[in-house]
Amino acid sequence: MVEQEQAQGLGRRRRLIQGHRFSRAGRGLFLLVFGFALGGFFLTAKIRRALDDAPVSVEVEFPSSKEFEVDGWRGPAALEAAGLAFRLTPLHADPERQAFDSLALAKALGLPAGSPYRLEVQLAKGFDATSTISQKYHSEEDWQGLLSAPAAELVIRAGSVVVAQEMLHLARNDAPALRSLFRPGTCLEDCEGQIVMWGSMPTPESALCIAHGSEGLTLRSALYEGSKLPQHVAFLSLDSTAGAK
Repeated sequence: MVEQEQAQGLGRRRRLIQGHRFSRAGRGLFLLVFGFALGGFFLTAKIRRALDDAPVSVEVEFPSSKEFEVDGWRGPAALEAAGLAFRLTPLHADPERQAFDSLALAKALGLPAGSPYRLEVQLAKGFDATSTISQKYHSEEDWQGLLSAPAAELVIRAGSVVVAQEMLHLARNDAPALRSLFRPGTCLEDCEGQIVMWGSMPTPESALCIAHGSEGLTLRSALYEGSKLPQHVAFLSLDSTAGAK
C-alpha cells in the first residue's frame, strides 16, 4: 500500500517536472517569437522614419525664356547693315511676368491701360550717318533727327494713331525710385541702349513707326527667340560726384 502510494507520488512529481519543462519551453519560444516580431516592428518604423526624413528630389520644370517666341518689331535692314539697329519688344519675354509688371507699373506710376515695351537702339561704333547706304535711306524716310530728339517726345505710331509713348512721360504718380530706375537718357544717342515705352500695340503683323514730329522711321514686324532678348529691366547708374550711398 505504502509502495503504491510512493509510486503514484513519483508519477505525479515526474508529470509536474515534465509539465514545468514544457511550460518553460513554451514561454521561451513565445518570448523568442515576440522578440523577433518586436524587433521587426521597430526596424520597419526606423526605416520608414529615415525615408520620410530623407530629402526628396522632385524635378520641377520652370518655363525658360528660350521657350518663348516673342512678337516684336525691328528697323529697316538697310540701316542695320550700315550699323544702326532698332528693336521694339515687350519688356519681358515671359508673358506672365509681362502681365504682372503691366499691372504693377500702372498702379505705381498712375499709367493708363497698357504694357511696357523696350525700344532698343544699337549704334555701331563704325556707323556713319553720311554713308551711301544711310543717305540713300535718308532720302526715303526722314529719320536722322530721331537720334537727337528728346526721348520724352518720341512716340510709336500705327498709321496716324499714337500707340505708345515714353513711360515716365505718361506717369501721373510720383514714384522716385521707379523714376530713377527707368529714367531715359536725353535722346536716343544718350539712352544707354534702351527706352521703356508704354502703350497698347496693334497686331504683330502691323507696321509701326517711331516718330518725332514729322520725322519717322518704319518698324517692321519680327519674331524673336526669348533667350536672345535682354533679361534686365533697366540700367542703374551712379553719379560719381555724389559719392557712395
